[in-house]
Amino acid sequence: MVSYGNPKIASYFEKLDAKLSGMPDDGEKAICLQNLAAQNARFQRKLADDPWSMTASAFDLTEIADGIELRLSRLRESIRAKIAEATSQIPPCHDISDMRAA
Repeated sequence: MVSYGNPKIASYFEKLDAKLSGMPDDGEKAICLQNLAAQNARFQRKLADDPWSMTASAFDLTEIADGIELRLSRLRESIRAKIAEATSQIPPCHDISDMRAA
């Protein structure tokens, strides 16, 4: 997990990080985690430059959250599609009594 520094926003980013960390490992998840760390660093720099920008930066936080939620949604859809595809390739099970008769 990434260290988020500023305690005012740390819990916000930690929740998003935990949500992503709970997802199966895949390329999209790695990109999400990298983006989260980069966006947090950008946000921390903004706060360091102008501590009063917290109100203006609330929009940035909402935008970040929306982007991450969208990526999580796509990741879930991708995983569901892969499971459905794999499941569809499994041959149907036959009744054991049919197998004994043969």
